[in-house]
Parts: sequence; C-alpha cells; structure tokens
Amino acid sequence: MAQRLQAAKRAAAVRGELRTPLPVGYVHDAQGAVVVDPDAEVAAAIGDLFVAFAACGSAYEVVAAFAGRRFPLRAYGGVWAGQLRWGRLSHARVLGVLQNPCYAGAYVHGRYTCTRRVDPDGTVHAGLVERPRSEWPVLIRDHHQGYLGWSDYLANEAKLAGNRTNTGARPPREGSALCQGIIACGSCGKPMRTAAVRDSRPNTSKRGLPTGWRQGGWSSTRTRHASWTSKRASTSSALTCADTGVGVGPASC
Repeated sequence: MAQRLQAAKRAAAVRGELRTPLPVGYVHDAQGAVVVDPDAEVAAAIGDLFVAFAACGSAYEVVAAFAGRRFPLRAYGGVWAGQLRWGRLSHARVLGVLQNPCYAGAYVHGRYTCTRRVDPDGTVHAGLVERPRSEWPVLIRDHHQGYLGWSDYLANEAKLAGNRTNTGARPPREGSALCQGIIACGSCGKPMRTAAVRDSRPNTSKRGLPTGWRQGGWSSTRTRHASWTSKRASTSSALTCADTGVGVGPASC
C-alpha cells in the first residue's frame, strides 16, 4: 500500500500536479493552480527583493535596502501554520528567496533528500541535503508565473556563488581599499582575512591578538599593528592568514 501511494505521488509530481507548500508570494487558487499572491504588499515585497539584488548584487546589501521595511513570511507547522506573518528581512531569508526556483516559475520535486548517519553508539542522525540541479527528479520550467525568468535565476545563482569567499571566490569588495579580497599570504599562498582585535588594556594586555603578535609588536617582516599603541580602549583590524592565523597586513592596504 505504501509503495503504491509513493508511486502515485511521484506520478503526480512528474505531471506538476502534486500539491506542496508554496513559498511566500504564491498561493493556490480555487482550481489548485499556483498563482502570485493577490496581496499587493506581499507581491511587491518579493519583487522588490529581486530588483534590489539585481541593482547591488549582494544579499547583505538587499538586507540593508529593506532596513525599516517589513517582509512577509509564510509559516509552516505549529500554531501559525499557513498564516502570513511579517518581520525583519534577514540574510538567510534573502538567500532562501534567491535560491528558490519556484520564484522563476519552475515546479521542482525532490530538490532535497533525506540522509541518515548512525554513530558507533547506535544514535541515528537524520537531515536534509540539497541535491545538485542535475539530480532533481522533477524540474518543469514555465509551470506558473514567475517573479523573474529562468535565465535571471541562473544568473543570480552564479552571482551568489561568486560572492562566497569561503569557497575561494575573490569578488571585488566595497570601500576605499584597493586590495580587499585579493591579498594572499606570501608564505603559504592562502587567502587573507580580517581579524578584529579588542582589548580594554592595550598597553599591558596582549590577549585577543592574532598569532602573529610577539612581545614588542609585529616582526619586521610583518606589518605593525597601527592602533595598538592607543592609550584608550580601541578596536583595530589586521589581515591574518586563513590557514595559519598569522597576521601579515593591515585590513585596508
């Protein structure tokens, strides 16, 4: 019986007829079709998010653009199940919207798969893992009206991937520094990162400094910590090697 039910669900998904929870900005009409939310404020918020990302190219900048403006959220589960709520737009929410193919008018089934891991003591850990697009069992483009086209969705996906410095990407950064995001360690070749230094006793305590600090300051082959000699509590930044943690330069070239 269970196998027949699962087969029926898969067949309905292949036809694009399997009804699943929709992301905020979409609702099911009386015939069960996926349509844009008739609430003008909801639709405008979703559309403005994509416009803002197209203009600035950064999820964090989108969050800044929505400062002081509420953003809709559709609750799933719990006492708020199915209800529309409003709150502050977070970075995670921006990524969730930009990476959801439903907003590009696509119907997708099997985007995530369940994984299980058993520890030596018998404890079972289960979780969801996103499959690569090539492994999605069902992908139907132009299934419903989208907030953007499929090509725009792919362009946004590529732009987000290019912004992820933890995977090796080195996009141009904002600010007056010319070398942000492109400086590499001269010893190991690893990319550099900024490290904030905080200490309430700058003249006596060296706690919190990157590992490149030695008694008497940075060595001659390393940069001096510019603001560490300040007589009042301060916060300063230095570049440290992502691999060794050794400081090798000021945060702003």
